[in-house]
Parts: sequence; C-alpha cells; structure tokens
Amino acid sequence: MEAQAPSLVNYHRQAAQLKDRIAIIQRDTAEVQSKLDKLQQSSGDKSSSSERKSADEAETRLPKQIPGLSLEQSLDLEALEGHLQCLESRRDMLQDRKKSQYVPLEVKQQLDSKLKAAQAQTHPLTSENDRLRLQYRRLKVVSDSLSRWKDSGRPVPLAELLTATLENISHISDSDCDGSHGTDCVLLEDEDPAKVKESKLLVDYVDSFTELFESGDYEAAAFHAARSPHGVLRNQHTVDKFKLVKEYDGRMPPFLHFFQALMVSCTQRERPLLGEVMVSCTQRERPLLGESLSVDGVRCALQHNVMELVIHGITLHKLAFSEALGDVLTERAQTHPGTADMCLTLAHAVYTACRLHRKAALSMCKRGMLHAALDYMYQCPHFTAEDSMWCLSMCPSLSLLQMLTTESLQHGQQAMLPVGLTCYSLLMDKQHHLLAVQLLDSLCSKGTGVLEQAMVSDSRGWVELWGEISTCCAELQRSDLSRHILSVLLAHTGTSRLSPDLDGLSLMDHVFL
Repeated sequence: MEAQAPSLVNYHRQAAQLKDRIAIIQRDTAEVQSKLDKLQQSSGDKSSSSERKSADEAETRLPKQIPGLSLEQSLDLEALEGHLQCLESRRDMLQDRKKSQYVPLEVKQQLDSKLKAAQAQTHPLTSENDRLRLQYRRLKVVSDSLSRWKDSGRPVPLAELLTATLENISHISDSDCDGSHGTDCVLLEDEDPAKVKESKLLVDYVDSFTELFESGDYEAAAFHAARSPHGVLRNQHTVDKFKLVKEYDGRMPPFLHFFQALMVSCTQRERPLLGEVMVSCTQRERPLLGESLSVDGVRCALQHNVMELVIHGITLHKLAFSEALGDVLTERAQTHPGTADMCLTLAHAVYTACRLHRKAALSMCKRGMLHAALDYMYQCPHFTAEDSMWCLSMCPSLSLLQMLTTESLQHGQQAMLPVGLTCYSLLMDKQHHLLAVQLLDSLCSKGTGVLEQAMVSDSRGWVELWGEISTCCAELQRSDLSRHILSVLLAHTGTSRLSPDLDGLSLMDHVFL
C-alpha cells in the first residue's frame, strides 16, 4: 500500500515531463524550420556557414534521453505520444487498484487500537485461566481421593480423609502440572492460545528462512537459521542444505556463513587462556557445536583463509574437540607455513583435551619446542618409549634424538629411549638411518668414554645389539664407527683381534652371537 502511492506520483510526474518536452520539441522545430527557410534564400558561403551554426545550436538544445525510450524514440513525436498513452493507462490502472484493493490508513489505525485492546485483556484472562486451572486440579485430586475411598470399602473416617486430602492439595501450585494429575491438565495446556500463537510464529519463521534461502541471500538466511527459536533450524538438515549450494556470490560459501552465524549467535563467555583450555578440558561443559559440524566448519574456514573464526571457536570452546579436528589443523600447518605455528598451537590444545598425548607432543616438536615437548613427555604418566619413537619418526631431528637418549637431570629419570635399541631401529629404517649415524658421530666426538658409557649402560644383551649396529655401520661405508664400536666390545668381553683387517674381524662373529 505504501509503495503504490509513490509509484502513482512518479507516473504523474513523468507524464508532465513528457508534455513539457513535446512542447519544447515543437517550439524548437518551428524555430529550425524558420531558419531553414532563411538559409534557402541566402547565397552559397553564407548559407553553408549559417546552416552549420544552426545545426550546432539544434544539437545543444536536444533534450535528455527519456527512461524507457531510446534517443531516436525521444525525438519521435509518434513514439512520445505512444509512451504517454502507456503511462496514462498505467496511472488509470493504479487508481482503479487503489480504489478496489486498498483501504485508507485510518482502517489500519483502527485495527491497531483493537489489537492493543485485545492484548490488554489477555493479561487478566490469563491470570483467571491459571486460577481456574489450579482450582480444577485441586478438585480433581479431591474427587480421585473420594473415589478410591469409596471403592476400598471406607477403611478410614471421611473426616480424616478430607483433612489429609486438603493438606495435600494446599501444596499444589500452578507449576506442578505434570503427568501425575491425569490427561486433563495436558489438554488444558494444549488449548492455551499462547502456545498456538507460538506455533504459528515458528511456521512463519521457517517460511522466512526459505524465502531468504531461495532468493540467494545466503548470509541473511544463515543468521536467520542460527537465531531460530528453540533451535528449529539448527539441525543437520539445514547444514546439508547450505553444503549443497555450489554457486554463490561473494568470497565465503553459504555453509561458512552458517558456521560463522552459529558461533556468533551462541552465548558469549569469558575468553580463557589457551593453557586454561588444556587444563580444564576434562571438566568442561558440553560444546555448543557437534563433532561433525565442528570438523567440517573448521576445514571450510581454513580453505577460505578465515583463521580468526577457527581461533574464536577453539579458544572460546564452542567447538567439539576430536582427533579429526586436530588432524585438520595439523594438515593445514604442513601445507601453509605462514599459519603453521598458530595451527599447531590450536592442534596441541585439541589433542591435549582428547588425551591424545602422542600427537600433542608431536605438535610441540614440529613447532621447535623440543624442551617443552620433553617436559610434556616426562609429566605424562602414560607416555611410553614407543610413543617417543613414533614422535621421532614423524619429526626426525638430531637434537630431539639426543634429548630422548640422554638421562633427564631435571626430572630425575632415565632416558626415554635406550641408545642401542634406538640406533638399531633407526639403522633398520632406510629413511632415518642417517639420523642414527649422526647420533653415533656426536657420541664419538665427545670422546671414547662417552660412547663406551652409553654402550655399557644399555639394557641386557647389549653385546649382541651393538654387534649388529657395528655391522650396519660397516654396510653404510662407515668403517670408522664400526671399528670404534668393536674396540669397546672387545675391551669389555676380554677378547682381542686376530688381524686388523675385516676378514679377521669376521672370525669373531661367534663371540657376539
């Protein structure tokens, strides 16, 4: 109704403008015709110069292009008259529609006043309804008690029964309506006009979301769904609906808009420190988003470089922590070095919350925090030597290997990994055998006593184990390391070499087997 009135005024204005332009064109045409008549009477050069001048003046007087018409049509009288007739017919149609389909504004004001009066009557009627409903429940309890007393053969006097029943119903309040009072209470609640109105509002809310979604306004539809009352649109069906949209305008996909709207519309809490998240993760409350939605949302946010949204969801604990979520962050760190440190930090918090200590230590190692990772390994009671070996294989580093094979003076514990078994395992692995050679070189560079102490302090069966290590070093063309290890073995077994060549050394194999 408000839009039709301005449209009618606009059509009137355009019709007036067209009439003025027709008059201008007719006046200009008469002037041009008179000038042409004068030019025909003048001689050659003067006539040509005056003709060009009049043509220039005529061009400067051309009116602007009329909306809906081309430049040629704007100069054509027949086209202008046809356009004028079309505008007049539209004006007549709008006037007829105004008379038949719309009512004056006073009618709306009257309806608003009636609505306010009805709302004012709702409050006393609601109070009276609550009073009558409470009275009904109390009378229902008395009636049931009398029926049971009559059917049981009247074991107690009626006065005592009524006294006890009245004491019981005195404690019944309006909030005690549950299934224990029969189905009548439920029927009364279902007939509550407020609930019927609420259901209608929910239907209208869903219809509004459908209209926004189908019109392509995905951002508005996402926030509309995230703020839906009672969470009617915060479900997997809505998530799948946003995921299916492949063509959209803008930088962010519709699903990412919905994921952002879900976290923004959730109740904000005080932002904790990252360390507090790791400590209190075992006693935290239920996350605001599910595991599957959290993983898909974080993956989509990382693909479109919306890192702030991921940080917001993890630090404020609005996402469900899982191993899959930590793996997504770790994969992002491997492919994008610019955000690797932040992604590994968030992954460490997620892994710690899920008690995945092996991957939590690995995330610290990948960030270069070797000392912190070693402290974490010693503090974690369930961290085994196998876990340490896995971290070393996933993040091969000589510094980490040296720290894992050295006794911890700070924690007063033995080394996480034995030197001999670790070197043998690395030498058997073609990808990391150079790491074991580097460790042996570092021990030899510190002096013969350091390697000897590492070999002697190893576990039982160290002679056979280090014999195998010596053989592997010889196969890797590191005869110097092989001779160094054999010299320590011969010194501690009470044997001596038969000859300085390798053939003589092979004769001692039976000693170490």
